[in-house]
Amino acid sequence: MEFAHLDVHSAYSLTPGNHGTDGASDVNALVDAAASLGLPALALTDRDSLAGAVELQIACRRAGIHPILGAQVSLDDGTHLVALVENTSGYENLSDLLTESYERNERGAQCLSLDAFEGRTAGLICLTGDRWGCLSRRTGDRVTALKLLDKLVGLFGKENVYVELLRTLFPGDETISDRLIELAERAGVPVVATNAVRYARKSDFPLYDALTCARVGCRIDDPHPERPINAEQYLKSGDAMAAFWEDRPDAYFNTLRIAERVGTVVIGGESFLPRCRKLRLGQSAAQVLREKVEAGAVRRYGTIPLALRRRIDHEVDTAITLGYPDQILIAADQSEISAEKGWGGVIRGSFVNCVMATCLGMTPVDAYARDLEFARCMSVERSMRTVHGIRPLDIDFDYAREIQPKVVEWMRDAYGEEFTGGLSTYHSYRGRGAVRAFGKVYGFREGEIDVIAKKLRWLSSATNLEQALEEIPELRALRV
Repeated sequence: MEFAHLDVHSAYSLTPGNHGTDGASDVNALVDAAASLGLPALALTDRDSLAGAVELQIACRRAGIHPILGAQVSLDDGTHLVALVENTSGYENLSDLLTESYERNERGAQCLSLDAFEGRTAGLICLTGDRWGCLSRRTGDRVTALKLLDKLVGLFGKENVYVELLRTLFPGDETISDRLIELAERAGVPVVATNAVRYARKSDFPLYDALTCARVGCRIDDPHPERPINAEQYLKSGDAMAAFWEDRPDAYFNTLRIAERVGTVVIGGESFLPRCRKLRLGQSAAQVLREKVEAGAVRRYGTIPLALRRRIDHEVDTAITLGYPDQILIAADQSEISAEKGWGGVIRGSFVNCVMATCLGMTPVDAYARDLEFARCMSVERSMRTVHGIRPLDIDFDYAREIQPKVVEWMRDAYGEEFTGGLSTYHSYRGRGAVRAFGKVYGFREGEIDVIAKKLRWLSSATNLEQALEEIPELRALRV
């Protein structure tokens, strides 16, 4: 039978304080597992995050599965709800809400009040969350729980609120489910079954348990209240979920009804860059970029030999084809201001390979004299292989920490608040870090951990440790 999992965490689900993850599988592993089970749709509802949204769309497109975007949204009372995206308006509203939750709270303590959802729920479907969700935590007080449901209905609309039910064989599951069903019937709100998925396959449970131990700081032999007590929170087949909910087929089939409501949500594929502020009326960014690069080449080299001319034409033509002229001119503007104000701001990364960067005065590195490979920075062929046919250009500036706020303030003044944003990156384990973190979990002594970690190659990957244990003679001799 068909079923759609609507409450699913990946490794992008960072826990409060950002001390670990509440999901043991990456997005591709989840989609591959769903495809092997013949599931028609799959949601991704990471904790306060849409970081895996594009990755989900790419993987689902490859697997022939309908992607459902969403997030588990932390509330200021310590509970949460799950918001599923029905359309592009819903994606925009959820993005705004999550941004606000980070901006208005300390790092790692993001949350929202229910009042924050007022006027921003169009295109969103609300689930009341798992056993730690906003409604489950109130099942002991019927009056308070019904008031909460009434509040959610007022915010999202009655047709967009579902009471989430779980049967993950945890103690108290049946009691909580019975109370939730009673509340839903009293409020006239539908129910929906989920499995609060935290890993792709049942065999991934030991990894999830080990990640939890690393997060809470306990060993694999130690009890801890945050450790999972069974291996049931994986992507189960439609038949398995139907068997769990044989007495409540509405909870089962409502997963499919929700999946059918969710349309295609387009993320990206559109440039949100402003025009370079130095362009005059009627000037095109492409024209100005070519003129500035050529003028810079004359200043630097005196004349433009044929080989340099061909290199400049190739780089500028490629940049124009990919829609990068405005971005390059804005970066050049930032470089000029940084030099003028003494901020430093050295560019690094693949853009240094461009003769354009040399001619625009953005780097002292002579990409032409050193014959640096331009294709490392931009390539029409590589860009056409991306999900939306557009590969954003990455131009990195390094500034001292105390200078960074000044640069951001200048960017806001020069190009506007709406064109100035921040981003976050996710750090994953390298081999040595994984050995040190999980060696403690599995009870290795500090001296043993140190010996193993130091014998791994620098920057070795955490994903091929078994291979390293076989290939590196010193590790093989340890018989770990």
